[in-house]
Amino acid sequence: MRLWSHGPLVQPPAVRLGNAAQAGGADAGVEGLGRDEILLRFRDKYGEKILSAPTVEGFNLTAWLVPFVMLAAGAAVVATTLVRWRATRETSPSEAVPRPLSELDRRRLQAELAKEKS
Repeated sequence: MRLWSHGPLVQPPAVRLGNAAQAGGADAGVEGLGRDEILLRFRDKYGEKILSAPTVEGFNLTAWLVPFVMLAAGAAVVATTLVRWRATRETSPSEAVPRPLSELDRRRLQAELAKEKS
C-alpha cells in the first residue's frame, strides 16, 4: 500500500529483515520475489512488529486517526473556551451600565438614609 508516490509507507527495519533473511530456513523462498511480496511473507510470519509502521487498514486505522481526532477535539474545546471567556469579559459586572432606580426603590433608599441620619 502506498500513501504517497515516492515510497511505501511501510518500511521494514533493516536489521531484523536482514537477520531473518540470512537465517534462511523457513524464509529461504524469498529469492525472486518482489519487495511487497517479501514484506507480506515476513508480516505473516513475524506479525506487524516487523514493520516500522502499522498498516493503514482495519483496527490499525484507529492508531492513525485517533491522534488527529483528539487534536481536533482539543482545539475545539480551546476555541469554545476562549470565545465564552471573551464574551463574559465584554459584559463583566464592573463595566455594566447601572439601570435607573424605580420610584419605589428611590423611596426606600430615602427612608433608609433618613433613618441613618437620625
